[in-house]
Amino acid sequence: MVQHLSVHCMMATRLDIRLPESELEILKAYCEQEGRTQTDVIREFIRNLKRKVKREIND
Repeated sequence: MVQHLSVHCMMATRLDIRLPESELEILKAYCEQEGRTQTDVIREFIRNLKRKVKREIND
């Protein structure tokens, strides 16, 4: 029996941001406390912003 696996590839775009050291330390402390990566936390924040955006955004 042959099994086929479909994989949906999501293109990732790099985003560089500048933060004051104090905000970076908050992010690092939160990530350590929750056992999550900085990328994961920031992605979740952006996904939550989608509910606040007035226009329709396609997934």
